Amino acid sequence: MTNALDTTVLESPNKKKKKSVSRQYLSYLIHSFVGLKLTLLLTIVLLTGTIAVFMYEIDWLLYPEMRVTPQEERLDAGTLLDNLQAEYPDQGMFFFRSSENHPHLAAFARYIDDNGGWRHAWINPYTGVVQGDTPLLSVGQFLGYLHATLFLPAIGNSLVNALGVLTLMSLVTGLLAFPKFWRYFFKAPRTGNLRVFLGDLHKLVGLWSLWFVFIIGLTGSWWFYKNPLILYADAPNPVESYPQKPLLSYKELDQFGTETPQLLSSAEIVSAVQRAYPEMQIDVINPPEHNADPYEVVGSRGEWLLAEWRGNRVMVNPYSGDIIDTFFTEDMTAGQRFDRAMTPLHYGIWGISGGKDLLVKTLWFIGGLAMTALAVSGLIINLKRTRRTVRQATALSPTIRRLKASWHIVRPWGGPMGIFKYLNVLCLAGR
Repeated sequence: MTNALDTTVLESPNKKKKKSVSRQYLSYLIHSFVGLKLTLLLTIVLLTGTIAVFMYEIDWLLYPEMRVTPQEERLDAGTLLDNLQAEYPDQGMFFFRSSENHPHLAAFARYIDDNGGWRHAWINPYTGVVQGDTPLLSVGQFLGYLHATLFLPAIGNSLVNALGVLTLMSLVTGLLAFPKFWRYFFKAPRTGNLRVFLGDLHKLVGLWSLWFVFIIGLTGSWWFYKNPLILYADAPNPVESYPQKPLLSYKELDQFGTETPQLLSSAEIVSAVQRAYPEMQIDVINPPEHNADPYEVVGSRGEWLLAEWRGNRVMVNPYSGDIIDTFFTEDMTAGQRFDRAMTPLHYGIWGISGGKDLLVKTLWFIGGLAMTALAVSGLIINLKRTRRTVRQATALSPTIRRLKASWHIVRPWGGPMGIFKYLNVLCLAGR
């Protein structure tokens, strides 16, 4: 009789089953890839954005033209713009901001100087005295533009916005890579070695800054959808178009005949707006750019999550003072209101004024530092893990040992001359 064991195929107990990649490990790979490949660029954007939270405060410390002492009474925004225009009669003022939410900051308007550059003209909102002008690209503004565009024409905004998508991906994959992540909220980092310590600290900082990373990732991803997807790729726009400024008709202009019509002063325009809407705080005035263009007066009525320059809009006939059209927050759709809220959320400027404004900006500054630390620590963790793997592979392979010896000579800090050999090469190339 044939033994049953002779006809039965037995699987060796040492044979390992092929394992599929788990969701946790895949999330870890994506998290590491996203955080590593663009770490240097991401760190620059995060660090400049963190500092740019206090861009006006930085410039306030550097430029005395911006500083004022608060008093009980303020001049109205229209009178301030008229005084600025009288001080700079040959430069057309535009985009005036009253700085009413910032009592220690002067009001200002932009103008184009004789060399074609933009400058800010500053005026004391309490006395009406013009305090001088500063370049548009101040230290604070430089940091802000660097954060938003990297000073790359055409693609700068799109590239920075793409980092918002990567931030959101890092958030989701980071949580999936560590099951039961909530256990680490109060777990102190281990101090066995630097890599272990940085790894635990990376998790701890990441968990406590989840809310902030989500806000930055959400706002950046939304702007990425707008630019470049809607702007260049014709993606469907879920937000209804905002109303444009209505221009004066030919009939309205023809009534002036051949004579050049006389514009009302900014003070008269503001007075007309405040008579119609006494509860409205005037934040921005955009004077007409041509004869058919109305005044645009932008203000707030206590709304949250609304940037000063994107508030309630009132269009005024520059010759008669009549209200032509309005666009208030209650007229916005849900999509428009969501879109308007992205800027204050991203930059931490929803504290409105005074101590609340400083508190929110401080929280955003701390959150930005935490995200910058996450980017830097993630890079260091990956470098240390890679070096450990290379050391293990080098110990097993003579070929890798020879390649490593060659790298010690080629790398900028290696060899007898170290980095100076490249300085010599540069000098020779320069000659």
